[in-house]
Amino acid sequence: MTASGEKDKRGNPVYRIQGQLALRGVARDIEFLGSRSIANGWTRLTGHFTLRQTDFGIEPFSKGLGLIGVANDLEVYGDLFLMPESIRQDEP
Repeated sequence: MTASGEKDKRGNPVYRIQGQLALRGVARDIEFLGSRSIANGWTRLTGHFTLRQTDFGIEPFSKGLGLIGVANDLEVYGDLFLMPESIRQDEP
C-alpha cells in the first residue's frame, strides 16, 4: 500500500493497493485505489476493483440461449476495518 498523493471526495487520503487475488485455484495480481479514514481510533480502508471472471477460469452464468446472463466483468467493493491497538485483547 502506497500513498497516491490524491484525496477522495471527503478529503481522505487515497492509496494504491497491490496484491494477489486467488479464486478457484487461480491467482492474479490486482491493483486498485482505496481511501483511508479514521474514526474513534478505528481505521477504515474502502475500495473497489473490476474482476473478469474468465481470468479465473469462471464461465459467466447464462441461461435461455444466452438471453439471460451475468457480465464477465464484475465490480467488487469492500471495506476493511482495523482495530486500534488500545482495545485489542491478547489471547489467553
